[in-house]
Amino acid sequence: MVKRWGFLFHLVFLSLSVLAQPQSHFRDFVEDPSLKSAKMGMSFMYLDTGESIFSYQSDKPIVPASSQKLLVTTTALAYFGPDFQFQTTIEYSGVLSENGVLKGDILIRGGGDPTLGSAQMPHTRSLDDILSLFANRIKDFGIRRIEGSVIVDASLYGEEAVPKDWSALDVGNYYGAGAWSLNIHDNLYFLDFERSSSSNVRTKVIETRPEIPSIRFNNQVETAGPRTGDNAYIYGGAYVSNKTIKGSIPSGKGVFTIKGSLPNPPLLFGQLLTEELSSHGIHCLKSPFVLYDTAESGYGYTIFTYRSHKLSKILEYTNQESVNMYCESMLKALGAYFGGGGTYEEGIIVQKSFMDSLGIDISKIQIADASGLSRKNELTADVLVKILGYSLSGNKEENNVIYNSLAVCGQRGTLSKVFDACPKGMNLRGKTGSMRGIRSLTGTFVDKNNREVLFSIMVNDYNCSGSQMWKKMENLLKNLYYSL
Repeated sequence: MVKRWGFLFHLVFLSLSVLAQPQSHFRDFVEDPSLKSAKMGMSFMYLDTGESIFSYQSDKPIVPASSQKLLVTTTALAYFGPDFQFQTTIEYSGVLSENGVLKGDILIRGGGDPTLGSAQMPHTRSLDDILSLFANRIKDFGIRRIEGSVIVDASLYGEEAVPKDWSALDVGNYYGAGAWSLNIHDNLYFLDFERSSSSNVRTKVIETRPEIPSIRFNNQVETAGPRTGDNAYIYGGAYVSNKTIKGSIPSGKGVFTIKGSLPNPPLLFGQLLTEELSSHGIHCLKSPFVLYDTAESGYGYTIFTYRSHKLSKILEYTNQESVNMYCESMLKALGAYFGGGGTYEEGIIVQKSFMDSLGIDISKIQIADASGLSRKNELTADVLVKILGYSLSGNKEENNVIYNSLAVCGQRGTLSKVFDACPKGMNLRGKTGSMRGIRSLTGTFVDKNNREVLFSIMVNDYNCSGSQMWKKMENLLKNLYYSL
């Protein structure tokens, strides 16, 4: 199930070790005055031989931000395989009469698909399409009336939706969305504001898309200057219906939209499906509800099984667009299918076991989540380079999955608008990581001799802007391309 990496790891990690020619470029980067107080770790090596090009504090634990995603996407690919598909099933319990009256319940069993009804992943059925599909399958099965409820079984991952130490500043916003075994619409909603053309004017909430029953907003958002950007934040995460919105949005005409995290996606899906069934003439006598406990999870008769895209496609989108919720859902899937249960803790155990099987030293690292949103994550540049090296040197099909999932400078993903000064010939690809005071990039490029270079650069607590930090990394990589 899990393959061993025969890649050579005979590295001698010194505080500073370099090949002769690019030495000055590394020295200039390390000795940059704005990085004097920064925590920094770097590792560069050739893929074909494992020869170290450069390492600087490469075994020092540093907060990686979204470079962390390479761990869970690589582990998920190794365990599940590229062709794996998540399944969501429609079942019924009770007795179905000849005239179509179901004396029982409709059961929607979540299998952990992070993309169900996605609002953003290309070539994925929309939430409206999913609701219509499910209602039609139930109708085609001969059900005309339901004397019970639509029950959503979310017991595979349980009730804990977000990692324990995620910040209250994050969990109400789309990037802090939790992961359930029944996820919908990327577990986010769009929130539309009516705004003024003048600054310092209180905005008005228009609506959420999709509509969320019972959600309430204490809106404190005002307009700022016309080019100030989205600086509005939603407070109140999973299972919290009363939200507070603070901050500002740009002044101007027309609607301005931000994104928040759905408070309870499984329940919302049950509510929306009940409404959709009613529009098809199929009425439920009771209100929908959610099961979170496996002890309460019953077994029904299958009506229809919906399958997600293949995992390879999901992973490519996950890394290119840096989707936090997809990673958290995959971590829980590892625990559910290969560990002791669908929890974050069990998923982390599986992930560490995988890394240990590759001979990677995990004694210095800390894993708090899958996406890198937690500041309690700590990885080393060595670990990230070895994980990427494993991914790119294995089975050809799996090799291509991770390689294709990396953003490409100036072209796609999180590198589409940065690092545009790098020569096209170097084919720079990578997984970025960025939070306040944190920038990281783990990836690969081809040098002028057509040798593939693996690298990881992580910098915390730099004394410059985030865009300036990206530019420093870009200049280092560009100079290496010309000098290696």
